[in-house]
Amino acid sequence: MNFSSFIGPSYRSQSGIAEGERSVNWYPEIIETQQGKNRWILLPVPGVVRRWTLPNGPCRGMFAQDGRVIVVAGPDIVELFDDDTYTVRGNIAVDQYPATLCSNGAGGGEVFITSGGQGKILNLTTNVVSGVVVSAVRMGAFLDGWFLALDPETSTLHISGSEDGLTWNPLQIIQRNTGGDKWQSLLVSHRLIYLFGSQSSDVYYNAGTSPIPFEAIQEGFMQQGILAPFALTDSEDGPIWIGQSSHGRGVVYQADGYTPKRISDHGVEHQIQSYATVNDAIGFSQQDQGHGFSSFTFPTALGSWAYDAATTSWHERLFWNAPLVSYQAARPLFHCFAFGAHLVGDRSSADIYEQSVTQHLDVGGAVLRCLRRSPHLSNEHRWITIKDFTLDMDTGVGTTSGAGANPQAMLRWSNDGGMTWSNEHWADIGKQGAYGTRVNWTRLGRGRDRVFEVVISDPVPRRLINAYLEAA
Repeated sequence: MNFSSFIGPSYRSQSGIAEGERSVNWYPEIIETQQGKNRWILLPVPGVVRRWTLPNGPCRGMFAQDGRVIVVAGPDIVELFDDDTYTVRGNIAVDQYPATLCSNGAGGGEVFITSGGQGKILNLTTNVVSGVVVSAVRMGAFLDGWFLALDPETSTLHISGSEDGLTWNPLQIIQRNTGGDKWQSLLVSHRLIYLFGSQSSDVYYNAGTSPIPFEAIQEGFMQQGILAPFALTDSEDGPIWIGQSSHGRGVVYQADGYTPKRISDHGVEHQIQSYATVNDAIGFSQQDQGHGFSSFTFPTALGSWAYDAATTSWHERLFWNAPLVSYQAARPLFHCFAFGAHLVGDRSSADIYEQSVTQHLDVGGAVLRCLRRSPHLSNEHRWITIKDFTLDMDTGVGTTSGAGANPQAMLRWSNDGGMTWSNEHWADIGKQGAYGTRVNWTRLGRGRDRVFEVVISDPVPRRLINAYLEAA
């Protein structure tokens, strides 16, 4: 029988025996011709290769524009070059939050950097980092010639001089008066300023007024705030953030105009709301292979979830800690696209990596362990005897030597809905050129509620097309 539902996203319900599908380091892609072997396939998330090791770490923010790449790593402000070299341009204070970077481009020739409550300017002509130009700020942004800086303690938005990040008039500010909760986060998207509080949010635009050029959009008041200051990202379709309000928290929204549109599902929401620590959540977006991914990582809670706008589905991106034999939150946490490549920073080291579908290892050379847990196979709790399980996948993909020369897939199963598991059973997926390899397991016993789990960790392409069962 065709077990096409084996290919799918992550959906981890409150009740694991109702639904507990997982796609870890695999994401679904729809076959757009609708003529393939299956409607969906599973593709591995891209691996990484190290390009720079900086003097200090970890990476705390990245920015790229017009061929310039600026990174904040530990206390250092660093410029990266395409020949894999770098130069430390200056330093800035450090706190528990990420850094933010933005530029006023050719008009001003400056990059505004916030970190540790400080705002500094990197002059792109002289390559000199200024002293502190604005204090007590957490985030920066740029719109229509002005840098913006948010002070969350006083719920104040500071505005720089026009095309001049060195000038900040203390009277050139906007103080929140639309809600009692303080602004916690700042994001500029599609020429709108989004200011997120803990329970509600505002949207401002450039009204061309003086002396303050920005005004609130009356219809832009949103009765959803943000879960954690950096639990937001600017996707190609607009802001995405993990919401929080006076009624609860843990729903992921995307701005649909000025209306928060829910894009998470109950499975993702249950996981987020079960985390004991959420205030360190960090989000970032990227476009790869035509998929618009928005990822949210919870470093303390050890979870990382990615939303795919192309399929409106969710999957997990996790780091496999081999010594601890467990998954942890993803290590790549900051992203920019430069030099024709996706560059990512490691949240736990001083390394900067290039991310690519041609790479099959995780940070530090760790295995990129892909896991797929199937939906339940049941028939009104009657016995089902499984004679044969076959994976339809790319085979004959082994490396010429070393790790991956004889790649394997591991299968195990649960007969109680995912509560306990069988021993591991291994099958070849084909040495290099062995394209006719059949990835197959036989005599798999019987169960009333069967769940299958497949794991592949060899550094080879891991593309799953379908699964087939012979059952009675």
